[in-house]
Amino acid sequence: MKHKLLLTTIFIIMAFKLFGQTYYWIANATGPRNFPTDLEWFYIKYGNDKACTIMRDYFHCGLSNTADCTYDKKRAIKNTPPKGVDAVWANMFERKFYVAEIDFTKDEINLIVNLLKTKYSSVDFNNKLIKGKYTSFIVGFLPEGELKFYLYGENYDRLILLPFTYQGKETHELDEKILHGTWRGAHTDGKFWDTIDDFYDELTFQGKYFKSLENIKKEDEDYYFGVKYYRENGFPHGLWKTYFRRFNYKINIEFEDKNAVIENERCYFTNGEYYIRYLALNPDNVIKNKSILRQMFFSYKYKNKTNYVDLYFSEKEIIPLFINKLGENYGEINILVKSDFKTIEITFKILEATYKIEKTGIEIDHLGKTIFKNFEGDNTNIFIGE
Repeated sequence: MKHKLLLTTIFIIMAFKLFGQTYYWIANATGPRNFPTDLEWFYIKYGNDKACTIMRDYFHCGLSNTADCTYDKKRAIKNTPPKGVDAVWANMFERKFYVAEIDFTKDEINLIVNLLKTKYSSVDFNNKLIKGKYTSFIVGFLPEGELKFYLYGENYDRLILLPFTYQGKETHELDEKILHGTWRGAHTDGKFWDTIDDFYDELTFQGKYFKSLENIKKEDEDYYFGVKYYRENGFPHGLWKTYFRRFNYKINIEFEDKNAVIENERCYFTNGEYYIRYLALNPDNVIKNKSILRQMFFSYKYKNKTNYVDLYFSEKEIIPLFINKLGENYGEINILVKSDFKTIEITFKILEATYKIEKTGIEIDHLGKTIFKNFEGDNTNIFIGE
């Protein structure tokens, strides 16, 4: 009886604290960089018959890089949660338009409100521990018509995926407007494209609009990796199901030289989530049951200087380890920085087996200079659906 009374009291106190809290949020959107979505109509509904949107130019950014991510109180919505989404969008490589008119359930709205009111351990730009809060509500537009939803921390140190998904429906209602160039308000007597396939071909450099990969890389670099993959493999149906699958694993960093001390780490995952934590201040700012690790950056202190390590995992190497080896088991990714600080060994321990991870792009800045880099120019270990 005392136990039940205690639980009831705790629940009432927590509910009271959350009920009186003010919260703000702004609208954002995101989607895969290399298989871009063309966003034609997008509104997040809130309040009584109200809606907000984002600027079109802010959209193509990649799953972990939210569009227009700067928090701006001038356009923030106060104490009124998002209630749904109305959208029309196209995926160019999939060659389809989708439409969605979504009203969130009461439980989904309550979850969003509770998370917007909940504080988490964060670190400000002066390296002081503070109470972080979520201030952006983000709609993720995936290929094959799927919609995901995220909350983003005000200090850019935490991006979490909400546990519900909606599905858009394929539509051809805009086809004729597209051909006449009237889909964005422009008016013309003739057609810009003879067929809807011409429209998709121009935006993906195919058919009579064909460009070589070399020219695309020079002139339209943002599309290069997507076009290259599409020409070699076709559209990657089902890829994002893999990206959004969660696994039970831990990430460990160790140094052979015990004078080196880890300061902070940033981990980016295939479902778009990421976190930044400072080991001495907010070590609990992590994500449990993570999706596949895509990139990781960490800093360490050595001889009173801060040093940096960038890790870009190989999609072709690490995904099979998660899918074929880890599965429903528990695993640990172990990162060992050797005493010369030029060598990093990465292994994945799953049950009694240990697998070497050897195709990672690595860059190490130590005592103010780059002492190791195993790739030229920018990192090329991209995840094609990121």
